[in-house]
Amino acid sequence: MTRIITHFMTHSKPVFGQECRIIFKNIKFYQWHATAFWSNGFFYPFNEWLFIIISVFSACGFLIRFKKFGIYEFFFLFYLMIIFTWPTNQGTRFLIPIIPLYLFYFFYFFEILNSIKFNRKYLNSAISFLLFIVIVAAGLSYCMLYLKRGLPAINQGIHRFESIKLFDVVRNKTNENDVIIFTKPRVLSLMTARKSSSYHKAKRDEDLLDYFDKIGASYIILPVNNYSYLKDPYLMRFMLRNKNRFIPIYSNDEFAYYRII
Repeated sequence: MTRIITHFMTHSKPVFGQECRIIFKNIKFYQWHATAFWSNGFFYPFNEWLFIIISVFSACGFLIRFKKFGIYEFFFLFYLMIIFTWPTNQGTRFLIPIIPLYLFYFFYFFEILNSIKFNRKYLNSAISFLLFIVIVAAGLSYCMLYLKRGLPAINQGIHRFESIKLFDVVRNKTNENDVIIFTKPRVLSLMTARKSSSYHKAKRDEDLLDYFDKIGASYIILPVNNYSYLKDPYLMRFMLRNKNRFIPIYSNDEFAYYRII
């Protein structure tokens, strides 16, 4: 028994440490995105103040509701647990399912406060005024953000010449059963009627190459002029390290298309 416990403790420490790093990293990551949800586009500290104020009131509403723990509270906690431990964080899109609950707890807290009959009547008026101020601040924040951003032209997408040419090449130079590795597999499948898969960041190159072999991937498309992927050039570096496995077929200003061997 002692040997089993020692073995468990020895081998679980790295895993536990890694999980803790993922959790702390995700908490910081999602906190930033939740703060950006209240962005005004001009003064970042205002985003933080508004986020803190609304979050404090939401937390108070959650704690009040927690006493009669129900499906809302279960989902809120369970969902947060999932996204905090999930290694591949996804930003605002993962927060969208709980934003309605986040706002629900905020308004629930003020509903409870307004239902209390204070001895000093001006307190009820002060609570209503505080709620009004927070709502106005949030509304002005959104208005300021859109005033700054405007409606710029969409510079990336399937309508671009480079994307259209890539789709034509894929349709004309592949068979229906070929599998293509691409960062946006659903888009590629929709536009070319070909099977597609994304990739993962493997610890070893061999693991990712084995994945390609396992799914029968025949081709891979590398974005070469996209800020989102140049900022994290994992795929580019992976392909440079294993350039003997990739034969160039086609390229333009946005994409490079390779055969996997």
